[in-house]
Formats: sequence, structure tokens, C-alpha cells
Amino acid sequence: MPFAETNKVRTEKYWSEHYKEFLKPIIEEVTGIVVHRSAPMRGDILKDIIKDLIHSDIVVADLTDSNPNVFWELGVRQSFKHGTITIAEEGTKLPFDISSKGTLFYSKKNHLKSKQFIKQLKLAIRDCIKKPNRPDSTVLETLTDVVQYRKFQEKKTLKEDWML
Repeated sequence: MPFAETNKVRTEKYWSEHYKEFLKPIIEEVTGIVVHRSAPMRGDILKDIIKDLIHSDIVVADLTDSNPNVFWELGVRQSFKHGTITIAEEGTKLPFDISSKGTLFYSKKNHLKSKQFIKQLKLAIRDCIKKPNRPDSTVLETLTDVVQYRKFQEKKTLKEDWML
């Protein structure tokens, strides 16, 4: 989720309130979840964000406004770990390479009362808790397939060398 203004409506204040007053309370209602948002601290914020993306059990990525930083962070996360939930405001046009991923949409008119979204988000979080290795990353699945293929090729080559 962005830290800074993404348009005239979604200012830095909007994104802070969206996190604190909307997403965080919903997620915290699910038992056992400690919610935090990466924040600029002393040191390198980018390193802190990358560490959070890799080590967090669950990441919720808000794709509203197609913020390049959010897409980059989603790519980093999906290269390392499953347990990612993508959300966006209704009407958000998702790029082709993300459009096949299940994304939960919240109402732009009154997202604080969007009961269906809240229910779906809680279900998605519970699913991430119960099935932490359930695939939800095309990137990670593809990388895993490539690694397995290379290992197979190495074994095959070693076996063929031995047979000669």
C-alpha cells in the first residue's frame, strides 16, 4: 500500500487512515494476527520493506491506483513466499499479468461498510493461516518449476556421463 499521495483523492493521509481505520482492524479480528505496516525508520527503508515482504507470513497488497512501488513490492514478495492477498478499490483496472490472480475488491462508495469484502478478506487470511504453502504466486511457482527442471537436467547429465 502506498505511503504517499497517489492522486488528489488518495493522499498520504488517506492511505494512513485506510490502513489504520479500515484494514488493520479487520485483519486484527482474525485470531493470532499481529498487523504492522512497513514504516520509514532509521536506516534503509527499502531494506526494511524487503525484509518485511520476505519474512511476513501474510502480506496484503492494495493495488488501487496502480502504484509502481506496490507492484514492485508484490513482485518481490511473490518471488519468495506464498501467503499474499491482493485487494483493490472497485473499478481498479488490473494489468494483464496480475488480472488472473484472485483480487478482492472493496466498495469505493462506502468501503467501511462493505460486509462482503470484510468477509472475503477474513476468509483469505484464515486460508493463509491454515494453508501457508498453498500456491498463490505464479512467479514463485514458475521459479520452483525452473529450479526442479534444472536439478532434473543435472541428474540426467550426471547419469549419462556415468553411463559413458
